[in-house]
Amino acid sequence: MGWCGMDLYSIRCSTDCSEPQETGILEEVKRWLLIAGRLVLAGIFLYSGYAKLRDPWPQFAMAIEGFKMVPDNLLEPMAKGLPWIEVVAGLGLLVNALAAWAGIATSLMLVAFNTAGVWAYAKGLQVDCGCFGSGSADPIGPVWFAEHGAMLLLAVGVTVGCFLNEKREGRWRTRNGNSRGYV
Repeated sequence: MGWCGMDLYSIRCSTDCSEPQETGILEEVKRWLLIAGRLVLAGIFLYSGYAKLRDPWPQFAMAIEGFKMVPDNLLEPMAKGLPWIEVVAGLGLLVNALAAWAGIATSLMLVAFNTAGVWAYAKGLQVDCGCFGSGSADPIGPVWFAEHGAMLLLAVGVTVGCFLNEKREGRWRTRNGNSRGYV
């Protein structure tokens, strides 16, 4: 990549200086915020999945059961499968080509987790959310909702940012060159 010039308001780089590609400082800040958001969200989901996998699955099944939302016959598959889904989603956030789709997965999981939290809080249940393994969470209350709400906002922001970035970079094209219309 050649260097054509740089000033306070834009960075101009391209392989051919006759056609400079301008990227404003604001775009660079957005790009770095998106990278930081992906890394934070990936770290949360990777650690969460790892912590659950480290414990015996029946402990996480008991945490799920405490919400009184899942039928007994689904406790075992959910307790065994959800940690792996979290790990895969976390890894997906680290891979540029998968980040937007992993963002959707993390957003949907966080919607489900927040819904379960509202359910438990409304029913007055004192549950271990099992977020980072058994016995590691504060009770579901205002702090829990603030943390999980912030994570959901981050996940939605990362998802939207990834799709906008992919559209801007022209990765959403069909074989005949037409845009697929994402975002």
